[in-house]
Amino acid sequence: MTEARLNRRTFLQLSGVSSAALALGVAAPAQALAAAEAENAQVPDGVFGLGVASGDPSTGSVVLWTRLAPQPLAPDGHGGMPPHPVPVRYEVATDEAFRQVVRRGAAVASPELAHSVHPQVDGLDPGREYYYRFHVGRQVSPTGRTKTLPADDGATFRFATASCQAWYHGHFTAYRHLVAEDLDAVVFLGDYIYEYGITSANRWRAGAAVAPEHSVEIQTLEQFRLRYSLFKTDPHLQAAHAKAPWIVTWDDHEVQNNYGADGSQYGVLPEHFVHLRAVGYRAFYENLPVSLSTLPEGPDSTVYRRSGDGGLVRFHVLDTRQYRDPLPVDAADQNREDRTILGADQEAWLYDGLAASPARWNVIANGVTVAAITTNRTDQWDGYPANRRRLLAAMRTTNNPVVLTGDIHKHVAAELKADFGDPASATVGVELICTSIASDGDGAPTDAYTPDWVQHPYVKLYDGRRGYVHVTLTGTAMTSEFKIVPWVEADADAPLETVARFVTPAGCAGSGASRMSGRHVRTVTGLRAQGRLGSIVLDWTPVPWDTVVDHYAVYAAADAADVEPSPQTLLAKTVYPHFVHSGLGGNARRFAYRVVTVDAAGARSRPSAALAATSQVSVTTSGTPLAVVGDFDGKGLEFALSPNGYNRYPATFPDGVDFRVGTDAPGTGWSYLHPGPTDSWAGRRTHTFRLRFDLPSVPAGEVWLAIWLIDSHATTPGSAVLDVNAATVDRLRFERGATRGSLEGDTTVPGTRLRPSYLERPLPSGLLAAGENVLTLVKDEGSWIAWDAIGLFAT
Repeated sequence: MTEARLNRRTFLQLSGVSSAALALGVAAPAQALAAAEAENAQVPDGVFGLGVASGDPSTGSVVLWTRLAPQPLAPDGHGGMPPHPVPVRYEVATDEAFRQVVRRGAAVASPELAHSVHPQVDGLDPGREYYYRFHVGRQVSPTGRTKTLPADDGATFRFATASCQAWYHGHFTAYRHLVAEDLDAVVFLGDYIYEYGITSANRWRAGAAVAPEHSVEIQTLEQFRLRYSLFKTDPHLQAAHAKAPWIVTWDDHEVQNNYGADGSQYGVLPEHFVHLRAVGYRAFYENLPVSLSTLPEGPDSTVYRRSGDGGLVRFHVLDTRQYRDPLPVDAADQNREDRTILGADQEAWLYDGLAASPARWNVIANGVTVAAITTNRTDQWDGYPANRRRLLAAMRTTNNPVVLTGDIHKHVAAELKADFGDPASATVGVELICTSIASDGDGAPTDAYTPDWVQHPYVKLYDGRRGYVHVTLTGTAMTSEFKIVPWVEADADAPLETVARFVTPAGCAGSGASRMSGRHVRTVTGLRAQGRLGSIVLDWTPVPWDTVVDHYAVYAAADAADVEPSPQTLLAKTVYPHFVHSGLGGNARRFAYRVVTVDAAGARSRPSAALAATSQVSVTTSGTPLAVVGDFDGKGLEFALSPNGYNRYPATFPDGVDFRVGTDAPGTGWSYLHPGPTDSWAGRRTHTFRLRFDLPSVPAGEVWLAIWLIDSHATTPGSAVLDVNAATVDRLRFERGATRGSLEGDTTVPGTRLRPSYLERPLPSGLLAAGENVLTLVKDEGSWIAWDAIGLFAT
């Protein structure tokens, strides 16, 4: 502590905390402790009702914390404590039984700081586990576990990230599972409390009840203190604090939703808003295990700081609220080069620290999303693109930068690109965004915001359920595991599930080596089906991290409502979220489908929901044939030059095809390929196919034209003009096909790459006549089509 920090007039005026009270909340000299004990009246039982915590670990020190509160929910925010200082002693040991005590000390819990203490314990060994506890008179606190940071890069370091814990939205189930993890630290990324009034409309946590004083939006210091107390009464949160040291930053709800600097989105004048910020920052310090450097001076608090001296990991903790420029008024303002979300001083501090850091991993604890998502998300770094470019430039020369983020109540894993406008640009780091602990209730794997995020190839995961991220650092790699619980509203009994696991190898970020690969088997959702002629088209929502998907397995069962995935029901494997079940012929065929995701390691997801669909009935089945060339059977082998004599077409049909039904044979009179003007092997010109047929009389009903193709050109199938008896009817456009239609003629062969297509349409009435009729197809655009059959049918 310095006298400059302790004696700044603005701090003393706004806070009302004396220099002595501040000092005694951190460390108490013997004479001060003795004086406090002499003056101390009877202290109520149960003073450790808010538990214990530790935080801001370094390689040789850690901050301990407790706040005395025998009645945590006392409406005045003082936790049932008497209005005088209380001496608090602490001890630190290398064993849980406290046989090997290595440090003892004392502090004074003063009413000015809500009876909280923040002693910093120095002289500890790096990478070492310790246990600690507090004493007030004869009362002994629960035992906490803490650990210092490792000093060398040969260690293994495990931490979890958490954020956004709206107590009234759900149970803190995630913390129940987190305390069972092997952890060296917890990094909390903002929104420890929420300032909203708690009412029946937002109280989704089953069994929760609150007193009337909780129903109003927070404005006063006692209300902030009471809100922290309410959240901290959760036993799972207390257990998580006692499990490992916490490294904490804030976001907006520690003060007010979406605030920035001295700006309120609710119209509070800046000169008034600083008072709200002052009490919000003060309560943050009082209730969390943070170092003395974060103690506010009125409305100002230096929360950005570092933990770790190097070796394996250094944490760079950011403040993305206090110094940011206002939200942009338009696109030009948004893209100003001088806009900042960090403020000039914090930017310089961060970039200098990243450049000078000797640590193998540089972890940036940050409040809001860095990755580019949509330009209208101006509360995130999307609102500050110039600042983001400066950050990414600094990361390019940093050892293995990793950004940790909260805020959005979703699990997201993303690669940070040197230029988000160019997907091929270098990856300079990764961003791990943890979902909420309880905010927004149960959540779901996907939601209305999913498309905004998964549209980007650098976004590898999106999941909207509650949970936390578990990270393991070694000298060679970072493994991040995204954990979720299926529900939080009903109770705290939900099981834990790992929905994604990524491995990021250590390496120079500027080389693009900091990429994410991993194991995550996501169940296919959004399965859709459309019945067509001779086929059923399946589509589904692609999984958001398609770089690790090996394939989708499609299963089908005929004439059924469901299908059990098995080797016997496997229909196909595809890398696309789209599949055409073709070759179904002209009759209506019904199938049930399920799709399974298979990842790069061979692991399989749960099957998708079952879906049944039926193909359309073809006019070739339901109608009466009037004139037909070929068989509607998925084969073109009955035609001239089939299956691969296309190069003889110019000599065999120099003037195109002129075929008379009943006289000519398909094997000599109709070519299996109909070239287009882009085909050099056919002379790069238009090609006409004429179909001549006789009718004894004009059909009374509709006449339909059926054109079935076994394939067409893969990129430029083009179109053809359809004439009937010299009258132009339409321009027929053909679907893109595969690549082998000029060499094969049978779509029924297993494994064929041919892509059949079907065109059936009615002809305008009055075009046909008794006697000879001529149907003409002039291929005047694009490349070839390959015939299955052509015919006219009366219906």
